[in-house]
Amino acid sequence: MLTLSLDNPQKRMKQSPSYHVMFATLADAAAISQLICSNTDQVTANAYSDAQKEAWKKANTPASIRKQMELRQILCCSEESVLVGVIGLKDQEVVGLYVHPDHLRKGIGQYLLVQLEEYARDTGLLDLFLFATPAGYPFYLRNGYQPIEEEDVIVNEVVFRETKMHKRLI
Repeated sequence: MLTLSLDNPQKRMKQSPSYHVMFATLADAAAISQLICSNTDQVTANAYSDAQKEAWKKANTPASIRKQMELRQILCCSEESVLVGVIGLKDQEVVGLYVHPDHLRKGIGQYLLVQLEEYARDTGLLDLFLFATPAGYPFYLRNGYQPIEEEDVIVNEVVFRETKMHKRLI
């Protein structure tokens, strides 16, 4: 069970009837790491080699997540205090959109993306960028992101081919 720390209610975002979005705290790092690893094993299982999956999981341990929180804002989406999705923003870059495999195709990813875009707009950002995985590319295209170029992203000395994308926030 991916249980969130709800000790920071003043940092909650706009809510949907069934999902709650809030800024992550350091206490959420283990649940976020577990969600990312579950997603990596189950959702992207056919899209990546074993070396890529292991490199990605190694880059997203609870300790790594805590360190990442120093450099980015992370939003968590929960249903009845159970973590079902996560997304981050580092400067102008959308990073780490994950939905738990048991909660796919329920609109959680789009809901998180919209919440993040509203937050970015409220902080004065006019443009967002991201690196889309092959599996995520169609999702981001449907949500208004346009491809710029393909790039190799290196994580723990392992290459991932991703598409850099952009969206103008208007």
